Amino acid sequence: MEADVSGAAWFVEIGSGSMKWRLPMPGQEGDVQSDVSPLGRFSRHSRPLDLAGGLGRTDRLSERALGDLDTALAELAAEVAGRRLAPPQVVGTEVLRRAGGDQEAVSAMVAKHLGSNLRVLSVDEEAGLSLLAASTASTTGDITIMDLGAASTELATAAVTTSGSPGAGSVSSFSIPLGGRTIAADYLESDPPDPRDLSAALSVIELHLDDLCREHPDLAEAISSGTVVGLGAFVQVAAVEIGVDISSGSGPVDGYVLEHEAAEEIFRVLATESRSDRLHNPGLLPVHVDGVVGALCLVVEFFRQFGIDSIKISTVGPVDGLVVGDIVGDAKIGL
Repeated sequence: MEADVSGAAWFVEIGSGSMKWRLPMPGQEGDVQSDVSPLGRFSRHSRPLDLAGGLGRTDRLSERALGDLDTALAELAAEVAGRRLAPPQVVGTEVLRRAGGDQEAVSAMVAKHLGSNLRVLSVDEEAGLSLLAASTASTTGDITIMDLGAASTELATAAVTTSGSPGAGSVSSFSIPLGGRTIAADYLESDPPDPRDLSAALSVIELHLDDLCREHPDLAEAISSGTVVGLGAFVQVAAVEIGVDISSGSGPVDGYVLEHEAAEEIFRVLATESRSDRLHNPGLLPVHVDGVVGALCLVVEFFRQFGIDSIKISTVGPVDGLVVGDIVGDAKIGL
């Protein structure tokens, strides 16, 4: 049991596939001079969610999804009730941007259970937060993140400065309104997926990447020539590749380098399996079995279109960018 941290800051991210939160470790709160890295001062927690199911057809959250989120927030409030924490910073990602008609209901849940205001991140804010978190563990030079979610995929690039954060005015970002879960729900309805449906999904992704290249040539160039870091569902893909169980934490795959050939092989295997067979793959969590083929469509098309050889896996995300920004006072993310 962790000691109480009176009035300490903490952070919550509501995403399409999970709710993540970061709690201060005992003895680390408020000590900006600590030798421990910003992210090392917080314990990492998450709970699976499926907010994206059916979202592509209605742009609304299902009653089941809203009920699951309400339960998750109530349980989180009960978990931290014994600690003297300030109300957390709570942010929502693409799933809540798209489900605009449900934002008021989700805001009410957040206020009721956590005593906080919900902030739904813009595309640039979400990408910038992920980039800020990923850059803390990077060396200097160009870095591009691809944050693969259940409902969308955010990309951002920046030249990382010697202080380990993106340089002012250097961030370029782009959002693809497709994620692993929404691709599976909208295109891959047969079991196992029909090859024609897979081809259609890949073609749609290719069109979005063509838009990226046309509208953001600087970002496209950075993807082709710099370091690419994969976040979100990349963690699950890497876990399947190396056959490691991440049910108790994704640490084992942090820093793993996913090669293009390996990603293509995982795609060939999982895309030809039935749902029941996919459940038996070592490393694949049951909560991801419905979205993993859609996620792999994005992964392999990304590799193919930009001609890159490998992607480094990181377990950080927007919630970790909140942590870093709060500690180092980074104002470039706009929060």
